[in-house]
Amino acid sequence: MRKVQYISSCIMNSYLDQLARDCYAEISQIVTYSFCEGVWLPDDYLEVKDAIDNFEIRDDDTWVSGFFKTGTTWTEEMVWCTGNDLDFERATEKLDLRFPLLEGSHALRSRCLSRRFNNPIFGRTIEEIAALPSPRFICTHLPYHLLPKALQQPNRKAKIVHVIRNPKDTCISAYHFFRRIDGFRGSFEDFLPCTPFWEHLVGFYKYKGSDNILILKYEDMKKNLPAIIQKVAAFLGKSFSDDQVSILAEHLSFNKMKENKAVSYEKTGNLDLDKLWGKEISTSSSTSSHMRKGEVDQWKSEMSQEIIESFNDWTDKKRKLYPELESDFGSY
Repeated sequence: MRKVQYISSCIMNSYLDQLARDCYAEISQIVTYSFCEGVWLPDDYLEVKDAIDNFEIRDDDTWVSGFFKTGTTWTEEMVWCTGNDLDFERATEKLDLRFPLLEGSHALRSRCLSRRFNNPIFGRTIEEIAALPSPRFICTHLPYHLLPKALQQPNRKAKIVHVIRNPKDTCISAYHFFRRIDGFRGSFEDFLPCTPFWEHLVGFYKYKGSDNILILKYEDMKKNLPAIIQKVAAFLGKSFSDDQVSILAEHLSFNKMKENKAVSYEKTGNLDLDKLWGKEISTSSSTSSHMRKGEVDQWKSEMSQEIIESFNDWTDKKRKLYPELESDFGSY
């Protein structure tokens, strides 16, 4: 078992390099990392950092942010449909075009699948996002301090919807995603947390209550989606009838989302991932699309007691370090 709960920055790069060599399918090309302002990011990010830092923000922009695999796709579809007055006809366009990932378009084009097959996979370039007509809807997984500088200004009018999720379920979802998308072939034990999950959360949480940032919990969305829809609508200055909320809630149900080809990618570009990585990896991840189970508390059935205890220890230390999170996130 590979122990990686706490790992110093001085050995992280060698660890990531070794993990890639040990745990990725042979077709993958090694992705190298750099330590950038407290975060380990693929080297490709450095090529677009200036463009992101200086990205021009508009007053009517709406952003969805969240740590990787916390429910951002679900949130994006909810926010886009709400902000566009339930225009389900336009919502048939691919979500990554309607709600592009700011830093992802370049990174995904430069990663192993694109390099090998010269295949643009997802989304738009940063230049294309900048040129989109208003109102723009943009997603990001970046921590708050790496957002465009103008978006960090306290007097901005652009709005951010930030979604969080139990870190155990987040890790499980990420593990299966990387098996599906990147051909990761290591065990779940190889995928123990070595990322700044709580630091990412704190960066946004300190602005909770401001007029221009709304923080949502994935678990609350699962528990009472209509109530969250109403909260998002009010945040975006929209008003829906109960019938309209019910229609949107049905559109956002897990089964509908998984069947919706605009948001659930059974194929990546022109690549059939089952054929690319082989059935052994693809089927073992229990997913045939971008979405897998969409359940709360998956960790209870998928984590060993040893891993659960390691996660709890890690979480307890972070909660003590950031006591302002205790009231809302003590259950994590």
